[in-house]
Amino acid sequence: AQTAPKIHRGKERKQITAFIVETDWAGVKNTHRCDFMGLRGIQNGIITFTNVKVPLENVIWGEGLGLKLALKTLNTGRLTLPAACAGMSKQCLIIARQWGRQREQWGLPIGKHEADAGETLDLSAVIVAVPLAAQSGQVARIIQTNSAGTNAHLIDPETHEVLAVIEGLPHVHGVAEHPEGLYYYFSNEMYSRIDVVDTRTLEIVDHIPLSGRPNNISISKDLRKLYVGIRGGGPFTDVIDIDTHEVIKTIRMHSGVHNIYVTEDSRWAVASLAPGPESPEDPSIQVIDTSTDEVAWGIPVKGLRTRPLAIESNPDGSPRRIFAQASEHHGFYVIDWDTREVVDFISPPPVPLSPVNADGRQDGPSHGLEVLADNSAVWDVSRITSSVYGYSLPDLEYIGSVFVGIGGGGADWATSSPDGRYLFVAVTGAGETVVVDLERLEVVKRIKVGHAPKRVHTAVIPADRVEIGSGGR
Repeated sequence: AQTAPKIHRGKERKQITAFIVETDWAGVKNTHRCDFMGLRGIQNGIITFTNVKVPLENVIWGEGLGLKLALKTLNTGRLTLPAACAGMSKQCLIIARQWGRQREQWGLPIGKHEADAGETLDLSAVIVAVPLAAQSGQVARIIQTNSAGTNAHLIDPETHEVLAVIEGLPHVHGVAEHPEGLYYYFSNEMYSRIDVVDTRTLEIVDHIPLSGRPNNISISKDLRKLYVGIRGGGPFTDVIDIDTHEVIKTIRMHSGVHNIYVTEDSRWAVASLAPGPESPEDPSIQVIDTSTDEVAWGIPVKGLRTRPLAIESNPDGSPRRIFAQASEHHGFYVIDWDTREVVDFISPPPVPLSPVNADGRQDGPSHGLEVLADNSAVWDVSRITSSVYGYSLPDLEYIGSVFVGIGGGGADWATSSPDGRYLFVAVTGAGETVVVDLERLEVVKRIKVGHAPKRVHTAVIPADRVEIGSGGR
């Protein structure tokens, strides 16, 4: 039910509160019961309350937290029902194909007869389309931040055109999107806060004060929490409740947090630390348990300061390996999640000295890692060669490289389109976002953006939240 509004940082905010009532209380009446064809376990209906007094102890979670509770109860069904249907469909296809190979008729396995082969082909096409259909009604945006400017550019990943520019964002570092696509969140280094931007109007609608100067941010969509790495004034990680837009916990870290990433299963938040460790035994990476918001363990990486990270996932979304770039090292370390140990170092092929970008930041020769959404490859961004290098997963075989850095300055951060076809690379010195076709291994467009573009992020939001005036692509 809607309860009395609260004043939050000078603005009135409506409150929805959840509570338990007994059906035999005076004034409680079930006026209509909904019947669903084929469903007998759901009891939706219309309940009216007339002068009903609810004891304080019957309030669930607390006043104003009813909407958060209601949305959270939907998560399990939204995730498990489509996944179960898709999984059962795939299992049916496996059985059909096995039977098609085993059963013979008229001298051939039945799967090789035209009629049966056509049925199997149709079934395969439908099953492949299921996860794609789950993404219908959504749109993607490539968000390019500009560390030396006051804006961010929204790029269409299909047409590679700038759709809109969000103004009033000084010294932005990281970006994330709301689970329901209501807001974009930007970490503001200048004022030590999160700037909250409405995804339709592209106007700043809220500011969330932080415990110190932020760097990168990452969101747990399942737990509805935003994790903010605090680089200056820490060392901390701030945890924000995205329903109330308030910091609910400040986690003390071993040292300042440069980058932070929530794993695909939302179970962990992985932080790379800066400055580097004082000894080889000190952690270069710390892992936060998102269920308790406590540091669970640390991982030493050869006594080095780690920079951007990327996480390879298992089919169930749990983390498999961490890929970590480190100061003064060209390439990235491979860390096994289960053993928490460094197991390999992947270095790009050597190049002659002449193409090396002497203007690049040599304390971080590699700066930017991107694992494609289907976990088929990881792409390593090199500042000093102004190139990106691809490696297939899980075997880490070299795919090839693409030079992206003409116009001055090295490559610095990358993200990919949801289908994994294109890589979008921030080239800081040139003021460009460079689009790389990963199938053809060539640059297909250079997009002029703002001053010193760095962090670049792929956001997926509902189509009804697309920015006004873009045509809904």
